[in-house]
Amino acid sequence: ARITFNIAAEVDGANGIFHPSTFRVYNIPRSTWLAANFDNNVKRDSDNNVKRDSDDIQTTYLTSALTNVGSLDENKYSFTFYMPENIQESKKGLTNYNQRDMWRNGSSGSATLPQNNSATLPQNKEWTNAPKKSTFVVINGTYASNDGKYSGTVNYTVHLGDFGKGGSMGNFSIERNYAYTYNMKVLDVGNIIVEAQKGDTTQYQHGAEG
Repeated sequence: ARITFNIAAEVDGANGIFHPSTFRVYNIPRSTWLAANFDNNVKRDSDNNVKRDSDDIQTTYLTSALTNVGSLDENKYSFTFYMPENIQESKKGLTNYNQRDMWRNGSSGSATLPQNNSATLPQNKEWTNAPKKSTFVVINGTYASNDGKYSGTVNYTVHLGDFGKGGSMGNFSIERNYAYTYNMKVLDVGNIIVEAQKGDTTQYQHGAEG
């Protein structure tokens, strides 16, 4: 699958400016099914949502190296990477984007957003709704508010999946031979908007799948 992020440099109505610098990808599968037709290997619920978990395929997951975000071009920062498919069980009942990236904060077990300041490493967070092995991207950079009250380093977490038109907020799967585009806007130091698009890709070799 091909994954592309577009991060807006200037956002109407934003309370500051975000300058992305680096990103890292978590939970990239080391292996996957050989054939794309895995219907006989997975469980599905009554709504035809995939119900496959780590027990269905024995694999390990890796974290990418810290990678630089591309330079500013046409009022956006962009980067692209490729990864094998990662099929995760859908989560029912999610109605808005913020629920995708919520995690349990410390011993209190209360849910919080990943962009809230925390010393907890991304790989050690207990996600409230996202499957444990779903792929997510952490984008690092600096944020400066327009009023001068905040200026410093920030990071934003985005769990991948098809949560745009035709998908659902509870989808955390990446399917092979598809292109996923995530358009991101930072409105405030703790407020982001991410729109997802999924489509066929014509930039892969038809003799290879992954």
